[in-house]
Amino acid sequence: MCVLITYMDLLHITIYVCFERLYDLRRHASETDTTVSTDEDCTWGGIGKYEYSGRSLPHALTHARELVERGGHHGAFCTSVAESSHKHNIKLASLYARAFENHNTTQEHMLVWVLRQLLWDAVQNIHEIEQGDVPASLSQGSEGSAEQASHKVTGPLNYTNGWTDDVVFDRRGRTTPRNWLSAFLSRKVLVTRQELISLLLLKLAMDYNVRNVERIVQGLKIRCYGTITMESACGTRRKIVGINHAGRRDFMRLRGDFDDTTLSVQVIMFLQIDGFSDEDIKLPIRLRNPRQNNTSVVLALVRWLSPHPNSDTRDFERRPVAPSPFDINHSIWQFTKIPHRRPVFATPELSRQLHLFSGSNENERLAHSEMLCKAHYDLVVVESFDYFMNCTYIDDDQNTILETNTLPFD
Repeated sequence: MCVLITYMDLLHITIYVCFERLYDLRRHASETDTTVSTDEDCTWGGIGKYEYSGRSLPHALTHARELVERGGHHGAFCTSVAESSHKHNIKLASLYARAFENHNTTQEHMLVWVLRQLLWDAVQNIHEIEQGDVPASLSQGSEGSAEQASHKVTGPLNYTNGWTDDVVFDRRGRTTPRNWLSAFLSRKVLVTRQELISLLLLKLAMDYNVRNVERIVQGLKIRCYGTITMESACGTRRKIVGINHAGRRDFMRLRGDFDDTTLSVQVIMFLQIDGFSDEDIKLPIRLRNPRQNNTSVVLALVRWLSPHPNSDTRDFERRPVAPSPFDINHSIWQFTKIPHRRPVFATPELSRQLHLFSGSNENERLAHSEMLCKAHYDLVVVESFDYFMNCTYIDDDQNTILETNTLPFD
């Protein structure tokens, strides 16, 4: 049998043998396999000293599965510095965690250790705030950051252009054309005009009736946008995407919580609404930013998230903890569903607009429509955005969302 050995194979074998020899020399020099315990504090050790994962096998490989579970991907995870500092950190902690014969002395040393850690955390937090590495809402409080925030909507969409020219209302609330209210805005925003107006009336604390619907359409100028760039109080700027050419759609955390769960949404698009006045359609004070602005507002159309049924606990930030083995660094969500089917999904109007849903045939489009028939949409002020969620769908399941809470080098 002929065995073909390439130059690279020969090089790998040579390196392996050298590492094996180096390991044996260092081990037999001290006649022990635990030279790390007697190594000098000023050195970091090396191969054959404390990388106990098999001869010449990088220690990080033994943590490969764990890194994927915690990080959520196979991306860059540099652990060399952390691994090499194990000995230093363990010895440092042992100076304060040593059990002395005198219990008071032991407690004093432990108190010094705890205070030292608290001081380090405080210094690190101040540094991150000054560098703008954390959201302003976490560092300065929601009221202060919301009052000072600024934003700019970009990526105009033509979903509401020419509303006043396209429709006429009669006294009984009927529209011309007849199906104007039940039409979806677009294939990227599968929300009807009636649903959008209803959400806006609810946000403005106005009743849904024929008169108010006509006032909204005729009296306000509503423009749709795909993205927004927001500036926080600490000076950082970040683009939030609902619709763009790349198909990106961001998930955002909102300030506050409900039912012991933090508020989380998927961004659909943004609305710039002008034409408010204290004499006609009044903009509620709670929606004004700044408070003296009583003529316009920017709202985000969002889709709510709820804890996934597979999560039965919450972490310290009230996020639904994913089941093991992803519970260390992941939360698990699903899209919120309303109790009943949305009005347009219970009428023949759906079949007329079925072509807007994704799918290569009618059955696939019907399946997509069933996924959205109880979707829970809402309008929120953009100042309520807290920070980004790092989310991905699981196995192409469009209703199960896995959130990675900590990313490497984030």
